[in-house]
Amino acid sequence: MIVDSGAITVVVQTLVIASACKPFPSTMIKDDAGIMQTTDPVCGMQVDISLALWKTEVEAQTFYFCGAICKRTFDKNLDKLLDLERLKKKRQEDQIE
Repeated sequence: MIVDSGAITVVVQTLVIASACKPFPSTMIKDDAGIMQTTDPVCGMQVDISLALWKTEVEAQTFYFCGAICKRTFDKNLDKLLDLERLKKKRQEDQIE
């Protein structure tokens, strides 16, 4: 199998742009087998938190990732993603008031 690194870069950049516009929520769920899972905030894949090798802790919240590329993408764009999360939270607070 031949892998075109340019194509991979485009896919990762697309994920970054999509994530920056609308990050996947990082809610925890328990599946039918009782396994705690969460959503990778970059690609949206379900991640078993007990087996997750990649994670990042930010402001008392742990984000779990399906792989090293998603973790690296998240870490590299952390400021943008956090700014968006803070903006969403502020908008929600403003709507409540």
